[in-house]
Amino acid sequence: MPRVDDSQAQVVRFLRDAANWPMPAAQVRYVETHISHLFLAGDLALKMKKALKLPYLDFSTLDNRARYCRRELEVNAQFSPELYLGLARVRRDEHGALRLHLQAGTDLAETGPQAGKTLEWLVCMRRFDEHAILANRYADAPPPRHEALRLAHAVCAAHRVAEPRQPDDAFAMFAHVWQQVHDALLPHADALKEAPLRQVLDTLHAALRQAASRLDARRAAGLVRRCHGDLHLGNIVMIDGQPRLFDAIEFDETLATIDVLYDLAFLLMDLRHRGYAEAANAVMNSWLAHCDEARHHADIDLLAPMMSLRALIRAMVLMDLAVQQQGQTRVGTTVQAAAYVHTAASCLRPASPVLVAVGGLSGSGKTTLAAALAARLAPAAGMVHLRSDVERKVMAGVDEFTRLPPGAYTREPSRQVYERLYHRAALALKASWPVIVDAVFARPEERAAIEAVAHDAGVPFIGLWLQATPDVLRQRIAARRHDASDASVAVLEKQLAHDLGDITWRRISAEGAPEEVLQRALAALPPGQK
Repeated sequence: MPRVDDSQAQVVRFLRDAANWPMPAAQVRYVETHISHLFLAGDLALKMKKALKLPYLDFSTLDNRARYCRRELEVNAQFSPELYLGLARVRRDEHGALRLHLQAGTDLAETGPQAGKTLEWLVCMRRFDEHAILANRYADAPPPRHEALRLAHAVCAAHRVAEPRQPDDAFAMFAHVWQQVHDALLPHADALKEAPLRQVLDTLHAALRQAASRLDARRAAGLVRRCHGDLHLGNIVMIDGQPRLFDAIEFDETLATIDVLYDLAFLLMDLRHRGYAEAANAVMNSWLAHCDEARHHADIDLLAPMMSLRALIRAMVLMDLAVQQQGQTRVGTTVQAAAYVHTAASCLRPASPVLVAVGGLSGSGKTTLAAALAARLAPAAGMVHLRSDVERKVMAGVDEFTRLPPGAYTREPSRQVYERLYHRAALALKASWPVIVDAVFARPEERAAIEAVAHDAGVPFIGLWLQATPDVLRQRIAARRHDASDASVAVLEKQLAHDLGDITWRRISAEGAPEEVLQRALAALPPGQK
């Protein structure tokens, strides 16, 4: 990777000295990434673009860096305008001394008393707690489920307002990025020798080519938009309990003019790579529900190659950084890159289409079991998990934690909820992706209908019925927090008095810890589905 020059070294030294900042600062924290220098002091953060020229960006001239600083402010205004304050510049005054100036907005004019020879333009941001960046917040443990759901909502909200675009050929972008990754990583094949690089590249290329017509159909449907483009945990921060997206791609409109599924894929891959399979599955399925676009279910299998490509991009970025490093630091970065190649390979593992239905009375732990199975029984971000409680809330136009009136649970609304479950399950199965559905399934006709979905799709069906003593069910309902279910103990009492008919599904004890119930369910599955 060519480094254009080292002329920025003087500016870096200047900005690392707290005495040179225009407001009191005890110290300056300095962070280097593969394309930026970051300076954190007091309540401010300054971001300086490295004087680099890479296959996917050109920051080699001051004019380019100035232009992309301004573009970074414009792009991120739609995600977190409160974080982006304006521009900053380092200039040389008439005495030859360096000076730092902060300015609001995106004006690049060099006039007035602060005029002088500009050495660098920077983006000025409001500093936030680094531990609140999700990559740090979840460094040692996965996000709790309610935070994973908030994350999905934030991404869905960003995609809803993103500007639809109509590139000439949706597949062309994927082909372009794949070629960049291919050309950037293959020269490092020896360093990455422990990773299946060539096999992954070939398999991914074939999968993307096979998806070309569907990618273009999604473009025609308005699902290619001006997205964030770099949506991983390092570019999301939790502020006041809500995830905020920042640091969107500003340097290449092609890389950010993408399918919303591909934008989501980076986040899902990041979670999966960290070993947070259940969180990735929760984000994916909450996003699917709240974006409320049936075409996403029909194209859910496209997430696998998209996640694989995202993992390879991460490997490429790390190798860009590795060549700037020395010794053991370089070795460590290369090991990280190889791990992403392994993640890319795991996302491409073939899926076995199957329909699993999890039924049982309220409090039996249907969603807990279904979520665990969904993350475990499929590659990439796991199975499509359809939950009646969530779909009911989406149909009512509220979030999953808003309680619905009793009228939302009468016979006709419930019939519509189940029809929605059947329809979306059928779409995902048609895409050869496994599906798990959790609902009470108290009526024999509901159980027969979900079995018919599997039969019509020509895939195996597995019905699991969770059962526990009434006292256990009552205790669990009373202890619920952060849950989409509105079922009360009174609702359970009505269910207990209802005639369930003949239950032919595999009965599983729902008592004990969730891991115990999971192991019982896995033991009940056919060998080919575990």
